[in-house]
Amino acid sequence: MNVRVLRGSCAIRLPALLILAMLVAACGSQATPIAAPAPQAPATATIATSAPQAPAVSQLYELELGYAPGPPLSTPWAVAVEKGFDKAEGLKLIGKSFPSGAAMVEALAAGTLKIGNAGDTPAISLISGGAPVKIIAQLADSGRTYALYARKELNIQSPKDLEGRTIALTFGSTSSTLFQKMVEAYGLDKSKINVVDMQPPEIIVAYTRGEIDGFIVWQPFGHKGSQARPTVKLHDAYESYFPAAPGLKKIFGGRTVIIANDTLIQEHPDVVKAYLRVVDRVYKWLADPANRKEAVAILAEESKADEAVIDVTMDQIAYQLTVDDAFLRDVYTAAEVLYDAGKLKSAPAPNLEGWTNFNLLRDVFPQYVTIGGAAQVPSGGPLTKLRISDTTAPSQHTIPEIIKSEGLDKAEGFELEINTVATSAVIGEGLASGDINFASLSHTTAASLLAQGVPIKILAQVVDATRQIPLVARQDLNIQSPKDLEGKTIGLPFGSGATNFLVAFLEKHDINASKVKQIDLRPNDIAPAYARGDIQAFVVWPPALFKAMDQVPSVVLHNGYESFFPSQQGTDRIVTSRLVLVARDDFLAKAENREAVKAYMRAAERAQQILDDPAGRARALDAVSQAIKLDKNDLDQTWKEMLVFQQVVDDDLVQATRDTGDSLYKAGKTTAPPPENLEGWLDLSLLREVKPGLVTAQLSP
Repeated sequence: MNVRVLRGSCAIRLPALLILAMLVAACGSQATPIAAPAPQAPATATIATSAPQAPAVSQLYELELGYAPGPPLSTPWAVAVEKGFDKAEGLKLIGKSFPSGAAMVEALAAGTLKIGNAGDTPAISLISGGAPVKIIAQLADSGRTYALYARKELNIQSPKDLEGRTIALTFGSTSSTLFQKMVEAYGLDKSKINVVDMQPPEIIVAYTRGEIDGFIVWQPFGHKGSQARPTVKLHDAYESYFPAAPGLKKIFGGRTVIIANDTLIQEHPDVVKAYLRVVDRVYKWLADPANRKEAVAILAEESKADEAVIDVTMDQIAYQLTVDDAFLRDVYTAAEVLYDAGKLKSAPAPNLEGWTNFNLLRDVFPQYVTIGGAAQVPSGGPLTKLRISDTTAPSQHTIPEIIKSEGLDKAEGFELEINTVATSAVIGEGLASGDINFASLSHTTAASLLAQGVPIKILAQVVDATRQIPLVARQDLNIQSPKDLEGKTIGLPFGSGATNFLVAFLEKHDINASKVKQIDLRPNDIAPAYARGDIQAFVVWPPALFKAMDQVPSVVLHNGYESFFPSQQGTDRIVTSRLVLVARDDFLAKAENREAVKAYMRAAERAQQILDDPAGRARALDAVSQAIKLDKNDLDQTWKEMLVFQQVVDDDLVQATRDTGDSLYKAGKTTAPPPENLEGWLDLSLLREVKPGLVTAQLSP
């Protein structure tokens, strides 16, 4: 094999799954019956998402629920009481708001409260101390609501600049976990940072007065602090915003949880199950975009925060009851931080034995308990079949192959069939003719089909693949600058993302396209042409990329985000390449197909989590490399450096799709420009139902 020089940078993105939220709050008074009949909860029939018809609690029960103000901890109580979801499940929820985690921990430890919503850190502290309490479900994945903020005038550029500063946070909350993981991740000297313990309202007052330099807190307090004086956000659980080190960087994965007293679990299991059904009703209601305005108003009133602040916070939270391996791993990590800091007497047990009890969640929603990679899906008929079309490109085939090889499809209540074709053009033709109903393909191809009137919808993003389509040239050409490409022959598949990249590159660097000879080649034909010397450079994606680079010593000159030309190195974003999930309108018109697509989206989220787990990643490398016949080292490099797997529909994706439509219109290839808000091009309702936080684009409902 010839030596090749491959340059670039990128890292796998976690599910745009947002992680943990707020301070501890727990709750519940002794369940007390009151005289009133319980309405029967209506049954629903959807794939692996709806609550089975459960026996209604025989009479209304007063259940005191503990929480801290603001979403997500107060969300189930505020919405359920306002909409009557608690009474629909035979409960009368009584909210008890606690100003601090310490107060709620004391109430739970004393037994005056029986059930509540809490951050994972205070929940762990409580349970590990011997309190008869268990984690019974996840409440939400909302880590982006926890963040480090600092005064703008301090001009903090890197994590090291925190040394010598005074940072306030609430000890014993998940804020302390975020701080400790940040110290570890960036090798900071903890002794050089003055950390002070304050409750959130105190933090805002001290920050306003200039008594502290920064703070770590959850929403809505983060927004309140930012409004008090010019402020910069520096880091959350998933991403760094330090000017000197920006980008995706998961440093911890805290979650919010539902915790219940052992007595309540054992003596009143139907009450606990009823509360779980209430939470699920709330989450399904929140997932409907038509309810967004009302939901924001309800939560703003409960937390005494501006509606604009709550609206932003809602997009940072993924409401879910799901208990899976990733959830356990994140909670275990939080426990390790506490143990290493001397806050726990003993190390957490594997899989958190003795700290959790998921039996009631499993009884009500078996599909939500997926520990060990397999959900307990209710029996009662054949699995719905769902066929997805893709190519052998790692960007397209990775997620479907992991779903299939790990059994995530069956775990979510459907059976996936993978139809792998030669090129995305074949997929486009199939979507246009109706031979293909559901597929992943580039956003440019999707925009082109939509602009031509093909009846499809973009449902979600699959991956940011900009870096996987680089411009590569022979090393012996000694190319120093973009202008050195004049007179050279470049091979690429016309009409693909490679074409968009090269056109944008030539325009950006003021190179006349007539001075560069371009040859239309299928991906698999590029390597032979490169070896023969028919072309001196090429633009293509893996696996064809690696096959070509194995022929001749080569250098990457540009990857869409960065320039590696010796004379012009550095950030140089010239194009965006995203892969999207699409489906035909007539396919989406059937309810069973929409449910199957939602099940696929849930499975895709879990596939992304598997890529983040070392053991899961090793299994995925074996399965995907074998399926697409790509060397495992090459595949691993592709995942690490070129692809960011995420289902998030953000402003960048919307703008890139709109730009493609505009370009087609200006080139005379379509008769009308794209719709302003891409009306008729997008159907984000399914993604919102799966995880509302995955839709961050500022679009009209």
